[in-house]
Amino acid sequence: MKQYKFPIGVGSNIHLVIYVPSTKNKSIPLSNVEMRRRVRGVVNYMNKAFGGTTRIVGTGSFMFRGKPIEERVVLVETFTNKKDYRKEQLKIRKYLQEKKKSWGQVSLAYQFEESMFFI
Repeated sequence: MKQYKFPIGVGSNIHLVIYVPSTKNKSIPLSNVEMRRRVRGVVNYMNKAFGGTTRIVGTGSFMFRGKPIEERVVLVETFTNKKDYRKEQLKIRKYLQEKKKSWGQVSLAYQFEESMFFI
């Protein structure tokens, strides 16, 4: 088997993920159409800001009013460099705050590198 040597310190070096919830107003499930529209909006935003995305579909869980809630979730991830991230950093925060409000969420999960933040 041929081994490939990957360049060290070259290329995109910041990993960002927005966790797109499948509920509205804290615990009401979205229809499939609403969920696709929500994911498409995040993908379009991240594509414009950073040039591309990957979507990962999964199941998330959290406690709400003392009860466990499970929901579909889509992780929209991108990789970028420090320069482009710095240029978009404040815009991302504003975007997530707007989505939190319009989607009726208590919080939105945002991952920067290995750290998780709740907006």
